[in-house]
Amino acid sequence: MASTNVIPIYTYADFLGIGEYLADPHHPNHGHHNLDGPILHDTKSIDTFANEVLFAIDLLNRERRPQHQIEIHGYWCIWRFEDRSVLSNAERLRFQTHAIASFAQGAPVYGYWHNDWFLETADLNLLIPAFHGESLPYFRRNKDNSFYAKCRSFSDELVAELNDSRKSSQKPLLQTSTDAHIEAIRTSRWETMEKKVAKHACTIGTKPTLANLPALFIDLGMVEDEDWVIEGNISIRFRRRSKTRNKWFRIRTAEFLQTVEIEIAQIGGLRTSETPTIASLNDHRHTDPIFEPRNTQQASSLDEIQLK
Repeated sequence: MASTNVIPIYTYADFLGIGEYLADPHHPNHGHHNLDGPILHDTKSIDTFANEVLFAIDLLNRERRPQHQIEIHGYWCIWRFEDRSVLSNAERLRFQTHAIASFAQGAPVYGYWHNDWFLETADLNLLIPAFHGESLPYFRRNKDNSFYAKCRSFSDELVAELNDSRKSSQKPLLQTSTDAHIEAIRTSRWETMEKKVAKHACTIGTKPTLANLPALFIDLGMVEDEDWVIEGNISIRFRRRSKTRNKWFRIRTAEFLQTVEIEIAQIGGLRTSETPTIASLNDHRHTDPIFEPRNTQQASSLDEIQLK
């Protein structure tokens, strides 16, 4: 799984526009794609699907206060496999069936497969409503994880099952979405927070610990807070000059410090914070061949040549 993407849908027209895009073989993005679909689950067409979603959202909003109206009508979920994955029809059908069974939950689903014959890969596009339920619609809620995290966790679990069957047939294993995300971070020009802390610690010659971690974060531009560490987690937030709100991050301290130690070892270890003295410089001068005195006879001859 090369990537997992979730795009929120807010209006009835967005459903129709995305449905038209997914089914358009002449779109510039579909130059080397074979479109396989539509995928219809408890619906007949994209128009029927959009009408059913709009009716259910309106029904839910009637019972809500004006300030608590549902704005997101659904999600456009895209699961794209890595290049040269060469999915078989059975693997695509298995992934599609499990995705609908996991996310439909009584709601209609519309989608398409886009098979890239040039890169030998495929991506599954599913339009999933923001509600579930067979007789009465219920708004999707998950206080622990976001809908994107649920989609990515689902893809990782199912790709692991597909890899188990691929091992027996000696096919190349598929990449999970989490592994692809980690690889993209390592190969990108953006540095992770662990690497930034490791570089700063190597520069000042201080080993990161739980006690001095807030000070290192403040040096990197974080905002100091009263409760840094709560139950093994640490809360940090960045200063944003252009925005009024600061961006919060919550990390696990134990795992964070372990990763920082690995990054420090890859950089080359902590630098010593000792300041050079005159005696150490004199010792270095006597041992370094750059500071050896030059030949006086050769120097005098060169001076004579320059005088002439």
